[in-house]
Formats: sequence, C-alpha cells, structure tokens
Amino acid sequence: MPKTRKTPPLQLRVKTVMFQGSKIIKIDMKGVLPPTSLDHNIECQVSLFDSADRGVHPLLSVEKTFQEMLSAAFESRIQIGYYDDSSKRLHQWTPIAVIPEEVLAGPFTGKRTIVAAVRLVDADADVFAQGGDLICDDPALFWEGQVTFVCNKIPFGYVKFGKARRRIESIILKLGLAVAIADGIYDSVDEETVNHQLTAWIENSMSNYDGLTQKKRLPTYKSMLNRALKKVRENDLDPHELARSLRRKAGPPQWIEALHFCYKVMSANGIPDLNQLRLLRLIVMKSILEDKIIDKVKDQTLLDLNLPDMVPDHVLELLCIDPQWPKDRIRNFLRHEYKKWNGRLNTIPEGMPRQNAQKILNMIGKAYKQYSLPKPPQIKKDSKQVATKKPPAPLPHEDPNQLELF
Repeated sequence: MPKTRKTPPLQLRVKTVMFQGSKIIKIDMKGVLPPTSLDHNIECQVSLFDSADRGVHPLLSVEKTFQEMLSAAFESRIQIGYYDDSSKRLHQWTPIAVIPEEVLAGPFTGKRTIVAAVRLVDADADVFAQGGDLICDDPALFWEGQVTFVCNKIPFGYVKFGKARRRIESIILKLGLAVAIADGIYDSVDEETVNHQLTAWIENSMSNYDGLTQKKRLPTYKSMLNRALKKVRENDLDPHELARSLRRKAGPPQWIEALHFCYKVMSANGIPDLNQLRLLRLIVMKSILEDKIIDKVKDQTLLDLNLPDMVPDHVLELLCIDPQWPKDRIRNFLRHEYKKWNGRLNTIPEGMPRQNAQKILNMIGKAYKQYSLPKPPQIKKDSKQVATKKPPAPLPHEDPNQLELF
C-alpha cells in the first residue's frame, strides 16, 4: 500500500527587483489554498513589523496608497479572485504584495529585519487592519503566515521620535504645573485640567505610533505626572530653565501646545493670580513663536475662557505688557490692543466669545486711564471765572467714565 502524499502548505518567498530606479520588495505565494477559502473572493492582506521586541512595532508608510484605512501603518491588499475544487492550487509563484522600500518608515532606523504578516481573507467581508493587527470575524480569515526579509535602510525611527516627544511633553507638563502653583495652591480644578491634557497626550500617542505598547502607555504617562508632582512638592521647578529647555528641544507646534495648556491652567480657578499672569508672560516672551502666532494663540484662548474682570496690573500681564516699560510704550501698546479688539468685536460669534471681547475692551480702557498723561492744570482767568474743559467723548462700547484712546 503506497504512502499517502501530504499536501504541501502554502509557501511564501520574497524577491527584490528594480522598477524605474526604485527598489521594490515583492512577496509571492504558491501551493494549495485552504478549503475554507474556496468559492470566495480571496484577497491577500499584508502588514509589516520590525522583528525587534518580538514584532510588536508595525512599519508605517509615507504614502497614503500603502496605508491602512484608519492609520499610517503599512498595508498591502491584492485580490487573487475566486477558486474552487477544480482550481484550488496556485501552481506558479503568484505576486501577493508589492512594497516600494522608499515608502517605509519604521520604529528604528538603518538596516532592519522585517516580518511580513500575510493573511488570506474574504474580500467581500468587513476586514480591516489597525496598527498591523487584523480585525475581522473568524470565518473571514482563511489563512495566515509570515515571511522575513531585510530592508537595508529605514530612514525614520518613530520609537526615538516618540521618546523625544515625551521628553517635550514632560517639559510642557512641568511648565503648566509651575503656572498652576504660582498662586500657592494646587487644587482639584488644577488637577482636572492637568489630567485632561495628559489624556489628550495618551490618545495622541496611540495614533502616532510612539513605540509604546498598549500595556506600557498608561503607566508611562502616569510616571511622567508623578515625577512632575514630586518636583512640585519639593519646590524644585524652575520655569526659566524649563522654558530655556523647551526652546532647545521643541518646535512651533509644541510651543503652541505649551501656551494653550498654560493659559488653560492659569484660568482654571476663575480670577487669575498676578503671579500666574507674570509667569505666563515670561514664558510667552521666551517662546520661539512669531508675534502674530503668539497673538493668535493668546487671543483665541482669551475668547474661550470664562474671563473675569481684572484690575489694570492684571490686564497688563494678561496682554503680555511688561509693567517696567516706559509709560508711553505701554500706552502705545494699549492703543494697538484696543484698536485690534474693537475692530474684530462685531465679527466674533455671540455668546461668551463676544462677551469676553467686550470685557477685554473695557479692561484696556481702564488700564489706559491709569497710564494716561496727567491733565494740565486749569488756568484761572479771574477770581470769578474758571476755564472749563469739555469732557472727553466716551470710548466705543464703553461707559463715559473712561478716557478716549484715539
């Protein structure tokens, strides 16, 4: 009795070819298709992983054509069609994935060993990948295997970039805490604002592939917060050094994020403390942002806050005016701010944003009154007649007790 011949499984191979001057990695398949795939529209889905750390880090694509539907992770999909019992074998090597090496970005740079996860799926079913992990019902997955190959040059390493990003986030967190405790109190409202920012960073890290696994992500950010709070308790936060460090390590997007966060912390408890405003002005002055970008961040934040009425000293700090400036410079700056806010008042949506804009106009008027030039002394024409002066016209949108700015 002859021995039963065992059917060979599906086989995979990787070949490298040149196409129009670019290096192309081609994955081929041959062999007998699994019975569950017959009479279905078969599709080959391929995801790529770096072999380090047991392949938990997916490769990304810089081209949308080779990206997953919901992320930047690499994905290749090629339909191979319908097969039945009469034609259930791929007799020849059949291309199932074409990978341009130049589109790949990985967790680490340089020469890397790559694992290609190959799946045969039902093209007509709801099948998609997220971060390289296939999400589908079991009947829609017919077969899966893997093959490795070497990529000679990965130009981008997102693990290193993710670590650098978290170092910047740690500085921003400490700056925000420095603003929060500048009034001498760190209460539940401050804590809620800080936790909200931490949650946003965690969600952002999940979609940006920072090299953290799902298991390590939350503990990593909790540890970042605990270290920052320890420095608060030990009175070991130097906002000037933190701002200098942020200048060295962060770009404009991170500085914009830092200013938004610090403004939110500053306003969390209602009326901002003068020390908070003063520290925030110093942070703004140390930023790398252009004045027009700073104004955009500051003004938009002010419109979104529950802005209280403030005394002139607070207003100067809120508008990033140094009280040590000469009075004529302060007046000129206040004129500029008044003209800006008065010109945009009617274009601001009704509700809190417009109410805040009106409050800012009112506060600028009061601050200008404090820094206005003294009135010239009245000259008596005779003992019975004293020269009178017509009172100045009221400011637009303001009560008649304020001075004319223009």
